Amino acid sequence: MLSIRRRLLIQLAWVAFVLAAVMYILGGNIARNTLTASHDQLLLSSARIISERVYSSEAGTVVDIPPSALSMLAEISDNRLLYRITVNQTVVVGVADLPANTATTLESGRGHVETARYKAAPIRLATLQKTVALEDGYAIVEINLGQPLSAQAEIIDAAARRTALLSVGIFILAALLGALAINQALQPLRRISEAVSRRGPRDLRQITHPVPKELEPIIGAINHFLERLSDSLRKTETFISEAAHHIRTPLATMRMQVDLAMTKPMESETQQELLKIKKSIDHSSRVTGQMLDHAMVSYRSERAKRKPIDLSTIIGRLYQSFATTAELRDIDFHLHCQPSLSLRGDPVLIETALRNLVDNALKYTATEGEVEVSAVQDGEEIVVAVSNIGINPVQPLQTLTERFTRGSNSDGVVGSGLGLTIVSEVAQSHGGSLRQFNQGEMIVYELRFAMH
Repeated sequence: MLSIRRRLLIQLAWVAFVLAAVMYILGGNIARNTLTASHDQLLLSSARIISERVYSSEAGTVVDIPPSALSMLAEISDNRLLYRITVNQTVVVGVADLPANTATTLESGRGHVETARYKAAPIRLATLQKTVALEDGYAIVEINLGQPLSAQAEIIDAAARRTALLSVGIFILAALLGALAINQALQPLRRISEAVSRRGPRDLRQITHPVPKELEPIIGAINHFLERLSDSLRKTETFISEAAHHIRTPLATMRMQVDLAMTKPMESETQQELLKIKKSIDHSSRVTGQMLDHAMVSYRSERAKRKPIDLSTIIGRLYQSFATTAELRDIDFHLHCQPSLSLRGDPVLIETALRNLVDNALKYTATEGEVEVSAVQDGEEIVVAVSNIGINPVQPLQTLTERFTRGSNSDGVVGSGLGLTIVSEVAQSHGGSLRQFNQGEMIVYELRFAMH
């Protein structure tokens, strides 16, 4: 389907084309009529000048054609001038075979101009009659003055070419001005599109940008839809959070009862079954905890107020909290953190994301392995990298960040498939990025955040 801009451009182009065509036709007609009228006036003026030099004498009627009478017509065209003067229908001077005047009656001193044909060529013929008094009566003098229409045709063609060029120029100018006007008219839509495209995937705030009245119903409908969608998501997240909370309590009670049962004497098979139950409870507890974390991340991502946070302190605190776990598993746990690193963001979300990354690295590292956490400033960005020696998952990172998706290397490792999902959503809500790559034997998960 064509865009609104293209549709408007096509419609405006058609309007401009029609106007240019109308202007060309009208301009040509006006030029033709004006030229014809001017030419006719010149012919009649020349005929009147000649008529003023017609007088009576003792010898009869005398015709003295002044050069100025014909020079006016010679100025506008190089074409041949045709004339004939008759006295009482007898040719006195000029071209005898000029066409006769078709006018039925002519008043003395009043001229008549018409188109006639002379030797198969069209000419414009002016006729003027004058009554001259003689001693024995009067004489009717008729002056015929003509010029081929090819002279007019040349001038009309030149005027038509100029009109055509003017029409093309007006069409191009109208199209350009129309395009500019359309761009200006569509600016509100472009601003709204840019503002919405800059939002995060979970940013469902209403559109508050000023818009023309014609767009208010559309924006109103979109805002109403966003409100309903936001309410639906809020109810879903609330339900998940409440469900996870209500599940966590009985799971903790079951875990405690299993621990108590395992302190009592029992058969080996029974103890193995209790261990399986304990492992299942731990898995369910972890899934429930991460569901709560995910619900919290989803909620705070929409409403989090960005403020300066001390990233170095957060990373140091996480290192201390995981140091004991690493020591129990004989894992070399290293921290390389540049001091006084700070960025604008939500400290709870940032800490949750980093906690999940470090927890994953420790879980997927074998005993006596190595995990390294580093944080440095790189230009206008802060780069946090968590590295460990392990087996790369087969799936790409884009798949691993989907909800409840676990990697091919997760056999025997307790997890929920929500850890990298949480990390990815926190990165997106802060305008950052998450990527995975290999660095020698190390698998590196890197988070990048803009400092401002």
